[in-house]
Amino acid sequence: MSGYINVVSRTQHIIVDPGSSAIAVINAGPPRSGDSGGSGGSDGIVITLPPPLTSGSPLQAFTDSTGEAWIAKGDVNGGKWKRARDAIHCRVCRSAVWSIPVNPPVPLPWDTINNDLFGLYVLASNSFVIPVSGVYRVTIKMAPSGGVSAYYWQMSIAVNGGARDTNYGQFGSSPNGMDDLMTGSIVCNAGDLVTTLTRGSTAACSIPIGTSDRNFAELDYLGTG
Repeated sequence: MSGYINVVSRTQHIIVDPGSSAIAVINAGPPRSGDSGGSGGSDGIVITLPPPLTSGSPLQAFTDSTGEAWIAKGDVNGGKWKRARDAIHCRVCRSAVWSIPVNPPVPLPWDTINNDLFGLYVLASNSFVIPVSGVYRVTIKMAPSGGVSAYYWQMSIAVNGGARDTNYGQFGSSPNGMDDLMTGSIVCNAGDLVTTLTRGSTAACSIPIGTSDRNFAELDYLGTG
């Protein structure tokens, strides 16, 4: 008895980019059950991106007819537009020693930018400036030393000064330091300021110098939600 395999392909959109001679076909979503990964053809939706931004132009956002968010900046990638989900990924860290205050929680003064192509982190305010409304994942990792045999520190995520997510009571059993990581998904509007904060249980609690791989924060755009 003969048979066949029914191949179900993912939906695709046609992207017309005025800044390129190419016409791209992109997958509109993840593979569905039975997806072979092959091309299923266009669904008839043609998305025309705005022209590339000129040199020196500030960051701008654009939402296409399908609800997909795009961003561009004059001095990044020749001003061409990129999908926000592919482009908004930032990581900052602490390179210098810093004493953690006991109370109240204060913004973590990250002093080194590891990855921030669109310049979303502002050192002066210790905050990420949200460029596109949607859902973001914020991650904080800290590895402070306490100077005593028992101590704790608190990490929290704030949006426009109001706490959205807090991680309490991370206890250290050694003065040499412990690692802890917290992550949370938050809904933000364009222009919001996202800040990571901390406080310690003892004035001796501090971030040692040379531990940037263990003391950092990350911001990732997940989508419109």
